[in-house]
Amino acid sequence: PISTAIYGSIKWTVLSAGTYHTCGVTDAYAAYCWGWNDYGQIGDGNVGTALNPMTSKLAPTLVTGSRSWVNVAAGDTSTCGVDASYQGYCWGEATYIYNDNYGYTSIYLNCYYQSSSTSTSYQYCNPSPQSLSSTLPWKGIFGGKDNMYGITTSNISYGWGDNCTPVYSSCYSGQNIFPNASSNSWFTAPTALTFKYGQTFSSFSPGRDYGCGISTDRRAWCWGYNNYGQLGDGTLTARTSEVQVPDPPATLLPVTGNLRVSNVRDGTATISWATNTAVTGSVVYGLASSGVGPSTPVYDTRGSTT
Repeated sequence: PISTAIYGSIKWTVLSAGTYHTCGVTDAYAAYCWGWNDYGQIGDGNVGTALNPMTSKLAPTLVTGSRSWVNVAAGDTSTCGVDASYQGYCWGEATYIYNDNYGYTSIYLNCYYQSSSTSTSYQYCNPSPQSLSSTLPWKGIFGGKDNMYGITTSNISYGWGDNCTPVYSSCYSGQNIFPNASSNSWFTAPTALTFKYGQTFSSFSPGRDYGCGISTDRRAWCWGYNNYGQLGDGTLTARTSEVQVPDPPATLLPVTGNLRVSNVRDGTATISWATNTAVTGSVVYGLASSGVGPSTPVYDTRGSTT
């Protein structure tokens, strides 16, 4: 008999989509990547050359090394991950994954990138996982376009990579991507992030030239470039410090008949149409002045109606 691979037989626990490559972790703790590999971001030890810099992997390809992976984060031309012993690793373009134990040339190979048929330049890259830090135990790493965020097992947040929001192809003071950074210089090693309200974070979702995260009290925060309103704060103003994402607008719930509304937001509102009595907060409106039923609809921002 001939063995045939059955698509869907592998069970995935993590998937992370980068710009042109994707990586994932299976329930057997194996890491795979596929897609563009011009800087070695697939992590299988191979990389494009000057003759064929756009080498792609068209199917899931095993990341080299005998590690048990629990997390991967695909960026633009680099990838990072965390193994079962909480160690962090990165591979791909070194510009965004500068290692804090070594310099460029001691661990990164020359990686050739051909921008046109007549122009060839090289960058530093490594197509195999390299240790991110020998001292920091990582709980998770989150990939952005040209930078990464990480959270240690002690809930300290770190960032590394691009820290400049470009305007007209230049970077100016006050245009940092990482929140509350003292300058817009690149973070060439994992650097502890500070937050003006002292928050700790459980996850990050970096975008292009901006970032967002969920704090451990389950509130959403964003910072960085805001030219399209991507920070969600009702403005187009870039933010060098984190701003809390406001609550969504109230949801209009037209109701009729007997209804009890409770546990709205963080308070409690109880409405009984039969008796026309209520204990209300600022988010519940529309009791009838007499009779049964509301004279206007009720606004319930959490939809917790019974």
